[in-house]
Amino acid sequence: MLVEFLQKASKHGLTVIFDLHAFPGGAQDGTYNTVWPNRPVFWTEKTQISKDHAVPLSTAGRWVVQALIKWVEALDVETKKAVHGLTLMNEPAHTNAWSHFAEEQNVLTWLSETSGDFRTSSLPAANVKLYVNLIETAFSAFEHSAVPWFLQTFTKEEQKTWAVADVHWYVAWSSGDCDGRSVEGGGFHCAAPMPQVKEKLHLCASSASQRLRHLFGDAQVSVTEFSAGTFHKARYACHDSQLLRAFIEEQVTSFRSDRIQPFFWTWKMPFGPNFEAGWSLKYLLGLENSNLGQQCDPKSSNENVHF
Repeated sequence: MLVEFLQKASKHGLTVIFDLHAFPGGAQDGTYNTVWPNRPVFWTEKTQISKDHAVPLSTAGRWVVQALIKWVEALDVETKKAVHGLTLMNEPAHTNAWSHFAEEQNVLTWLSETSGDFRTSSLPAANVKLYVNLIETAFSAFEHSAVPWFLQTFTKEEQKTWAVADVHWYVAWSSGDCDGRSVEGGGFHCAAPMPQVKEKLHLCASSASQRLRHLFGDAQVSVTEFSAGTFHKARYACHDSQLLRAFIEEQVTSFRSDRIQPFFWTWKMPFGPNFEAGWSLKYLLGLENSNLGQQCDPKSSNENVHF
């Protein structure tokens, strides 16, 4: 199925990034980690693979990464053209900065080892990029640990060719600095005059973009997750399409001005109507059929609606 998908993408001139989100035991403290709401143990525990043999879960996770690399290597030339890059772990150790379920050095060591697996593969020569995702919530001092680790782990040539410093940026969790709310307490109010909102959005997006460029110097930098969601509690987030489109424009303009590659998260959200306005690019572009409604929306009770 994946091969067929890649072939269709290649036919239409599209490329794909494979982003590994979930690992055995949970490598992040998030709902997508396979063990939520239990404590993540990927970085600390072992798994029994035979009666007399147990290995660290982190080792099993590295096997997953190695299998993905080998699978991509084995693709035929035309199909492989659709693979733009790999993210070997999404948001490694997310929330560890305050949850303390992993040693920071263990996280960076694992990233070094798996990056080494990619480096010694045939993928760099095949123009496949490595998106090295680093999330600030994993480190007590991101700028003094994760950033120098990246700059020291990859040579200047690798940073210019296939190694990409990858971060996520969402204002929805900015705790009163840049988030927009329909209630008090945010960085701006959804009902504020549009020029005032745009000024705030521009300041927030440009400041974030300039900071990333400053941190990573001349390296390739990408924001593989950003959205138009203005607050993590969707019922209190902004829903005006004009405001949200302006927000997207400010983010993209700022990122591109600092030579940062942005990716919107996500394409569509068919079963989350409260989140759709801020998190579905298809919806924001006016390509979603709003007459269909959602499964939890009264409009979807129409017997002709199919999902």
